[in-house]
Amino acid sequence: DRSNVIPVNFKSTGTLGDCGLTLDKLMTIGEMAMSRHMEGELVMAITPKQVADLRREEKLQKQDFGFQSLRTGWVQELFGIKFVVTPAVPIVNVGTTAAPKWVRACPVWRKSDLWFGTWSDSKFHMRPPVGKMIDQMLVGITMGMGAARTREESCITVHCAEDLDLNKS
Repeated sequence: DRSNVIPVNFKSTGTLGDCGLTLDKLMTIGEMAMSRHMEGELVMAITPKQVADLRREEKLQKQDFGFQSLRTGWVQELFGIKFVVTPAVPIVNVGTTAAPKWVRACPVWRKSDLWFGTWSDSKFHMRPPVGKMIDQMLVGITMGMGAARTREESCITVHCAEDLDLNKS
């Protein structure tokens, strides 16, 4: 009840086993959001692999279950969760150092609880490049910035199995 993580082997019924993004995981996000008073638009970052996982869900392919989402080939929103597809979803080790087990850590957040934050003031740099023409200048900026959450409990991580070979060059 207190965890902000849905593990890679989560299934609501049956035997636990590693899996990608499933309807069970999406429905659990909804349950967790309600219990944490996360009313409002939820957003989830997923990779193209998680899109493929959802496309393989039989219920999403059949109108008998009330879904017509695969008619267009893509689900933009499901169960009140809007999907942002990006290859930049973090990879985390849920195993040990000796036996690593790498999974995608798909973040879910309430849109109104995430803010743009800066941690250090902007510092501008200007200088002429070494050995270049007199009318050229190099200009740069250094700063710290990123996303900040206003409520820790309004961010959820969903671990999804994916064939990740981190030893590839």
